[in-house]
Amino acid sequence: MDDIDRLTTEEVRLLFRIVKANADFPNLVFVMLFDREVVERSLEGHVGSSGRDYMDKIIQAGFDIPRPDQESLDNVLFEGLDAIIGSDPGRMKFSSDRWQQVYRDGLRPFFGTLRDVRRFLSSLAFHVGLFFKENQLEVNIIDLIGIEALRVFEPNLHRELAENSDLVFGDQRFGFNNRNEERDAQKKVFDEWLSGAGAEHRSAVEELFRCLFPQIEWLLNNYAHGMGFEPRWLRDLRVCHSQVFDRYFSLLIPEGEISQAFMVKLLAATNNRTAFRELLLGLGSPDKISAALNRFEVYAEQVDVRNAKEIVHGLFDVGETLPHERAHPFSGSADVYACRIINEILRKEEDISIRTAVAMECLEETSALWFPCRFVALEEPTKDAPPSPHRDVFDEAGIRRAIDCVANKIREAARTNAIVGERLSFYLWRWKDWAGVTEPREWVTQYVQAEGNALAFIVAMTHEVQVSSGRGSSRYMELDMKNIDTFVDAALLEEKLSPYLGEVIALEYQAQVEEHGEVIEAAKRAFSNRTQPEDSGQSAEIESQDE
Repeated sequence: MDDIDRLTTEEVRLLFRIVKANADFPNLVFVMLFDREVVERSLEGHVGSSGRDYMDKIIQAGFDIPRPDQESLDNVLFEGLDAIIGSDPGRMKFSSDRWQQVYRDGLRPFFGTLRDVRRFLSSLAFHVGLFFKENQLEVNIIDLIGIEALRVFEPNLHRELAENSDLVFGDQRFGFNNRNEERDAQKKVFDEWLSGAGAEHRSAVEELFRCLFPQIEWLLNNYAHGMGFEPRWLRDLRVCHSQVFDRYFSLLIPEGEISQAFMVKLLAATNNRTAFRELLLGLGSPDKISAALNRFEVYAEQVDVRNAKEIVHGLFDVGETLPHERAHPFSGSADVYACRIINEILRKEEDISIRTAVAMECLEETSALWFPCRFVALEEPTKDAPPSPHRDVFDEAGIRRAIDCVANKIREAARTNAIVGERLSFYLWRWKDWAGVTEPREWVTQYVQAEGNALAFIVAMTHEVQVSSGRGSSRYMELDMKNIDTFVDAALLEEKLSPYLGEVIALEYQAQVEEHGEVIEAAKRAFSNRTQPEDSGQSAEIESQDE
């Protein structure tokens, strides 16, 4: 009979009465396993004697099982972990050096008995199974072991950790400054939180947090980790990265999130442009494609530079299928992610003349327009970012050739009006900057002559404006006549737009006026104010969301 010490006092007393009553049967031996001190307390005062005396009257031979040494417990634990991880720990983002640090400093004190080890392994084996998708673990196995130790041995702290991630992440608002009073206040909250750990585990919990969440060093030692660590944390699926943290506690991969299984497939397809392209397009949703490119950026350093052409061509092709995205000043977009990936992969080739040649070959071979133009525009040197052989893909002669190449692509696309759409403004400005204003102006002048094209032109040239003032904020659409004058005669444009601008709208134009009402109102204001001086007295802060 095992686990007698886990019974209630009345159950313990009843059990010993039953054993005592049946102890004289022949060929019957009772083997009872229990914590002696616990059972003695339950028997204390029973039938007027001490717990020990009562037990000695019943137990004929007692054996004290020695406490296992720590090395033996370690061996049992490691054998169990080996069985869970399997024969290929590499696919689980396993690092032997990091494991030794995490186990030695933060995990070992949790395992004081064989029961601790068995209980932990049983829970871990179950939860590891929840994170497998297509034979890939969607979390970091070492971090999962650490989080699971908290779940099993310190459940209250585990729950609070899930609800207070800002604290252990090292609040970025304070992590990189010297505002000691704010740091001290946060440290007090952290200490109170940590005090919820059992006294025997408190030191281990703090060390475990240091290993799992490097950001808390700003609280403990006033030492902050720079943003350069984050791509590596994301690539390794570390719990300390904000994009991965929640899955360790929700026990599932959020719907729509890019899985590690997909990223492994995408990396394996980098030597084949068709397979690479089809994997991305197979995601279906533009938002998912953008998320995948964002994730792939952190893996770029692992890509073989010999596969650069395949990846660049694959990305160029994918870009042609994506809808237009407005510029996001505080977040990325698919085109920006793709261009950064291309830049990072090509720069793995140290010889700038070679990477220039590879990039030019891709630009000249592709039939795509959007990503090639965006890539060259971002690579073009500016006053704030002069040429740098360490940062740039192209050498000085190469960037000029690249500009001529994509300018010609815009020119050729304009012949069939393929530049028309939400990206028209971008293409016109790049065409002007790269080839002069004459060609795009002639094209626009001819384009707006056809029925409906003048409206399509101002739809592309109108942008949203956010206005902030003491009374709050608002938005409206604006058509900048200075931009219009760059590409077409304003009087001609107003004439071609006249069916949409009058007080009375003919029946055949009413649907378009209803669809583009804000743009048409912006055009009316622009033409009306064209000869009026600007209002210099307006007290407002304007943020344009144009290209």
